[in-house]
Amino acid sequence: LAFCLAVALFSLIGVPPMAGFLGKWFLFAAAVRTLDPWCVAAVVAGLLNSVLSVYYYFRIMKAMYLEKGEEVGPIRTHSTLNWVATAMTLPVLLIIFDGGSLYDWTGRLSQMLLG
Repeated sequence: LAFCLAVALFSLIGVPPMAGFLGKWFLFAAAVRTLDPWCVAAVVAGLLNSVLSVYYYFRIMKAMYLEKGEEVGPIRTHSTLNWVATAMTLPVLLIIFDGGSLYDWTGRLSQMLLG
């Protein structure tokens, strides 16, 4: 579970080429292309938020991997939780290897749904 959370946190930070980076890239690029001052200000705020969140997310990862916690005995998690966490982590990791085809597929899907 710690690995799944670490992958999600790296994606939220926007580490390339994870899903969070691609989402931020497309969103920020579209906002900057408008040349609207409010959109550019939103991009600056988003970038600042990403930089500030690195500190918070790294503290979580440090606590998970580097700090010695108190011994509480074995922690049992339900197997469904493990499967759901893995199922949610896989798409984030798969985008690293084949993000282009996923982007093409979602583009075709949105064209089909929106006309």
